This record gives sequence, C-alpha cells and structure tokens, in this order.
Amino acid sequence: MFNHNLHRAHTDRYLSARRRNEANFLNPSVLSNQKKNTSRRGFLKKLWIALGIVAGLEITYLIFSFLNPKKKLEKPAASIFEAGPVENFPKGSISSFRSRSFFLSRQKSGEFMALSFKCTHLGCVLELDEERNLLVCPCHSSMFNARGDVLRAPATRDLDRLEVSIENGIVMVNTSKITNRKRGLAQA
Repeated sequence: MFNHNLHRAHTDRYLSARRRNEANFLNPSVLSNQKKNTSRRGFLKKLWIALGIVAGLEITYLIFSFLNPKKKLEKPAASIFEAGPVENFPKGSISSFRSRSFFLSRQKSGEFMALSFKCTHLGCVLELDEERNLLVCPCHSSMFNARGDVLRAPATRDLDRLEVSIENGIVMVNTSKITNRKRGLAQA
C-alpha cells in the first residue's frame, strides 16, 4: 500500500505538471511571452555576431595598415633642388638631405646618384653609417651600399633613385622624378 500511494503521488504530480504545460500551451499570453523571449534571444545572438564581425574587421584593418604603411609625405614646394656646388661633394662620399628625403652619393668615378631615404622593405627612414659609407635601416637592419644596391635583407629591392643633373657646376636633384629599381638581393 505504501508503494501504491507513492506511485499515485508521483503520478498526480506528473499529471498536474503536464496539465499546467498544456494550459500554458493553450494560453495566448504565455505564448506571446515565449515568442518575446525567443526573439530577444535571437536579437542578442545577432547583435553579438555583428559586434564580432565589426571587431574582426577593425583588427584586420589595423594589421594591414601596420604591415603596409602609406604615409603621405609633404612634397616640397619646388621639385628641383639645388644640392650645392660639385666641389662640395668629395668622390666616394654620401651626403644626407633629410629635408628633401634623399641621400646624394658621389661615386669614386665622379658620378652623382640621388637615393631615396626610404628603405624598400617597409619604408623606414635610412641612417647614414659614415664610417662604412653605407645606408642602414634602423627598423630591420637592411643595408645598402653607396649605389643604393641591397647588401643585407630583409629588403630585397634596391633603393629608388631620383634624377640628378649638373648645371653650371651646381648639382641639381629633381625630387619629383623617382625611378623605382627592381633589381635587388633576390636577383643578385
């Protein structure tokens, strides 16, 4: 008899819970609350997905802008720059013209070359190593000789050159005419 009463109590609880669920199922106010909960849950899920996509796009943009810097430099007012008299530049020397963004290299043969001051790896500003007469990148240690040729990676392309002319004994550099050089460490 004890088991029978226990079974009956369990059955009554089960049936009353089932009746409540059936009553809730048929009650329109309960149904509308369930729809609101479902739509709120769905809305929050979609909101988190959208926020995740926006955050992912922002991170991607930051990574690409770091890896591919495109810093706009102000162009000088005049594109032809007077570097100075030929005799001011000894053979085998490199002179820095930071305000005009180039190095002026006079070869041992007497030929002049104007070299871009930007490393061809990631665009860092090169530094002049006067003792060794080399151009060195402070960011990743790329190295270039007095002709702008790559001596040490990670840069694989030679330095860009600017047009140089000599007029009445004065070295003139056209800062608007830049020649991109393709040859470099990979082809050497």
